[in-house]
Amino acid sequence: MPEGVAWSWAVGSLVLLLRYPKKSLSMLLQVPVTFAPFYYAQKLAPEAFWEAAIWAFLMLLLDGRCFLGVVVGFMVDAGLLASARRESRP
Repeated sequence: MPEGVAWSWAVGSLVLLLRYPKKSLSMLLQVPVTFAPFYYAQKLAPEAFWEAAIWAFLMLLLDGRCFLGVVVGFMVDAGLLASARRESRP
């Protein structure tokens, strides 16, 4: 990744998080950083990409409940599941 893009992302993320300190925003800003190595590996080292993809899939199978808990927590914090949570309460 070009250095200018990385620094721009870091500074922009810091400014947004200082202005709007929410867990959901923090998680959303981490998505490109998390998946960038997979994107570059697919282009530059396909073998490494497939090894990482298989590893990630196996980890989801082994600990999928934790992953889904994090995703649901993100959606609730972002306000995307607020109405679904209220409807499910007795």
